[in-house]
Amino acid sequence: MPIGPIQLLTQATTEQRRTLLAASLGWMLDAFDAMLYALVLTHVMRDLGMSKATSGLLYTLTLLASGMGGVLFGFLADRVGRKRALMLSILTYSVCSFASGLSTTVLMLAVFRFILGLGMGGEWNTEHPDVFRLLVCFGALDDGAHAGSVSLHPRAGHGWRMEHRRDPGRGNLAR
Repeated sequence: MPIGPIQLLTQATTEQRRTLLAASLGWMLDAFDAMLYALVLTHVMRDLGMSKATSGLLYTLTLLASGMGGVLFGFLADRVGRKRALMLSILTYSVCSFASGLSTTVLMLAVFRFILGLGMGGEWNTEHPDVFRLLVCFGALDDGAHAGSVSLHPRAGHGWRMEHRRDPGRGNLAR
């Protein structure tokens, strides 16, 4: 019989609970980047002279790279270990998220967003299966994503309500 999320959490060691927290924070940073990019996109388009089609292509490029990053960091996790691969993937997308803000051309932004996508996919792929199962059971992945999104919401104090109206079926935090 499969073990439930409460039993899994109570049986978890302190190190496993810390891993759970780190994974949730990683997903929060991921959503933070996605929401931040969406909020500043009109300014980026104006400053870099980018069309709507190009901005859509950059989003697509980031998501395609995340699939490739999952495979790449999966191979890396087999070689150097899951923990090191996860830390490298989070470092990769964090640095590239910051670097995206320093972009002066569309090409530079595209390169940073592509590498960011590789790191993002690596994070999705290299988390420990038990942690991933526990996060899914608790809705913590979505909660981390909502926390990242709500932290950037332009109407502070009403962000969770706006998030709930947009997507009432996701996560526990938005309910």
